[in-house]
Amino acid sequence: SLLTLPTRGVESGVSLVPGKDGADWTLRHSRADERVYSWVSQSDRGSVQFRTEQTPETVEIPIPAALARRLVSNWTGALTQL
Repeated sequence: SLLTLPTRGVESGVSLVPGKDGADWTLRHSRADERVYSWVSQSDRGSVQFRTEQTPETVEIPIPAALARRLVSNWTGALTQL
């Protein structure tokens, strides 16, 4: 999974979900309706508000298992070299 937490705007994420018994994987993209992690300013102080009651917009597509495994392997290799 990869989650983006922009300075402004809504959070979004991409995830690869493995299929059962070698079946195709699912590539899922989700985007919040409104920012989940939100700073609320008050006159004398501020606080953090978590908007977790929303249902994100989600799009899912199948991806061949071999391609998904190759993506995971390449990302793992790249991240271990950081």
